[in-house]
Amino acid sequence: MENITKIITRLSQYAEYKHINFNQISIKIGVSNSYFSKMEKNNGSFGEEILRKILLNYEEINPEWLLTGNGKMLKETYVKPVEPENKVKESSPIYNKVDYKEKYYTLLEDYHKLNEENRELREQKECGSTQSQKSKNNKSLLPV
Repeated sequence: MENITKIITRLSQYAEYKHINFNQISIKIGVSNSYFSKMEKNNGSFGEEILRKILLNYEEINPEWLLTGNGKMLKETYVKPVEPENKVKESSPIYNKVDYKEKYYTLLEDYHKLNEENRELREQKECGSTQSQKSKNNKSLLPV
């Protein structure tokens, strides 16, 4: 037997469970701040695109529960994805096992060498164009 509650009501239950509000959900899925409040107030329903965005952004929601009210709110096999960190922390056991530290310093040294070479080449170019300009000016001062 299908649950007669609306999807908006079930979404509200999920939001309450997660301690979030409709405004946070709307920002995350990219709809206007008032979208869900209007749906709730008017007892409206939303289209396929909104449902798709909700399910893509809140992967732990059981789609069957959200659409029909049947089953559990959360997927039973849901595994929260681990957010990758930008760098390996020194306290990490992997930090000293892999030569990340040495690779980092080697790349940093190469970076500084290239920047220095670049700076020198720019100076040479500027000096060359300045000397070239001086020679042109000196030639124009010579009697013809």
